[in-house]
Amino acid sequence: MPDPSSLDRLFRPASVAVVGASGTPGKAGYMLVEALKGFDGEVFPINPRGGEILGLPAYPSLTALGRPVDLVFLGVPAAASPAI
Repeated sequence: MPDPSSLDRLFRPASVAVVGASGTPGKAGYMLVEALKGFDGEVFPINPRGGEILGLPAYPSLTALGRPVDLVFLGVPAAASPAI
């Protein structure tokens, strides 16, 4: 039987990245970042343009973030998901 604590990163993540984060209200990437405002852990918006999204520094890629995260949300169109 698997160790239940192995699912902690999924059910109790300490850090979350949002790939496809956006500063444009109404886009999925914006809504994901906004929904995570009350999250106790670290939130890392990932957007190829970098900059800032909802007051958080945005990184151009997961590689540019330079550290592992517990959970990644995709806020991109379905057609782009396989490539990401």
